[in-house]
Amino acid sequence: MFGSRLGDDGLVGRLLMAGDVDPGNTDGCRPLSKHADAASSWIVLVERGNCGFVEKVRNMQASGAAAVLVGDPWYDLPITMYAS
Repeated sequence: MFGSRLGDDGLVGRLLMAGDVDPGNTDGCRPLSKHADAASSWIVLVERGNCGFVEKVRNMQASGAAAVLVGDPWYDLPITMYAS
């Protein structure tokens, strides 16, 4: 629902948890206060939380992430993001 489809090779990058980069921002409802290493592609894991998926993706995109994964602490699985 967000961005272009991945090619046959997928996407390779370092996986980071938003809260490890910016404590207190585990749900990605604001841009990260500090950026991860911009020299390599990175993917950020955020918790489902207090804002919509579009806001999460835009905030992480503004922070330099190549991709965003959303996890739900109640289900232990990635969440399929959607927007109206």
